[in-house]
Amino acid sequence: MIPREGRCEITLMIQIDAKQHRFQALLMRTHRAWLTGKKDNCDYALEVAPWTPLPPEPVRLLSMEQLRVVFGSDGMRKRVIALFGYLPEQVIPRTTITIVGAGLGDPLKGHV
Repeated sequence: MIPREGRCEITLMIQIDAKQHRFQALLMRTHRAWLTGKKDNCDYALEVAPWTPLPPEPVRLLSMEQLRVVFGSDGMRKRVIALFGYLPEQVIPRTTITIVGAGLGDPLKGHV
């Protein structure tokens, strides 16, 4: 879905394939008539970045039960400790901690 303000403009479009854990970037004049999903609509796009793997996301390695704990209603400190406990020797980037603490601003600045 292209937002109204992006129609008929030159737009950098980022397409994310969550199942394959990859993305691509296209530069395109996003005319409404070209966005119907019909054949040859991508003829108007220039590839900026080909399909590229997304950065690793440690949360994807957790089981459903572990996800329930990490994204549960316990306090942020307990949830982050659980995350590190479930993924020993795994580098946990700041962005992952921010995902776990969504809605807390920056969870690494005194909100734990």
